[in-house]
Amino acid sequence: MFSNKKKLFYSALLLLLFNVSLIAQEEPDQKQSFDSINQLVTNAMISINAHLLSKTFHDKIDLTLSDNQGIYSNSQAQYIISSFFKKYPILSYQIVSQNNTFNSNFVVGIMHTADQKFKVCYLIKQENNTPKIYQFRIEK
Repeated sequence: MFSNKKKLFYSALLLLLFNVSLIAQEEPDQKQSFDSINQLVTNAMISINAHLLSKTFHDKIDLTLSDNQGIYSNSQAQYIISSFFKKYPILSYQIVSQNNTFNSNFVVGIMHTADQKFKVCYLIKQENNTPKIYQFRIEK
């Protein structure tokens, strides 16, 4: 039979392997969630749809659009972005960089209008297994 030290060792090893397998299972789901938000943002930008974009936002969002900066409710942010899209109709949008951490994803994209190029940056945070954008910036 096993000695107490061996039982303890194998129990600890089994527990460690179980925890590692749980972590490995969570990461693809989290990445998939971030990817789904990124896809929604891309679709909203290409279709110039402020309503669709605002569905990815947290209830309160830190929003910066050229000369307009502040913390807004979701509906306020939708109105501000809609006005911005009317002023600067989007011709193309592409994600150029992403930085993932345990529960967040920082994304940088490039947006082209008829005569200007903008940098788009946003921060997605995962809370309670729900990813939402907490910060959204469009800068020249």
